[in-house]
Amino acid sequence: MTAAEQASGSCELGRLSHESELGPVLDGIAVPVRYVVAAGTSFGSRDEQERIRAGLEAVTARNANIQTMKVESDRGAILGGGAH
Repeated sequence: MTAAEQASGSCELGRLSHESELGPVLDGIAVPVRYVVAAGTSFGSRDEQERIRAGLEAVTARNANIQTMKVESDRGAILGGGAH
């Protein structure tokens, strides 16, 4: 990916992660799931990541089927199966 493609993808992911976008999707989950949240930063965007996590907590609190787990890692390590 080029730098521009990476930046665009990160912006889109950030938008989709907000409660207004993600909430309706998570509200519809009708089976038990575990939502793993990375506690690490994403290229220095610590404040933005914390805002996204706060929105996630509001959504998951209203659906008993969703159990969240926050791990000390970043999303690349979680998706890739590694640990940092």
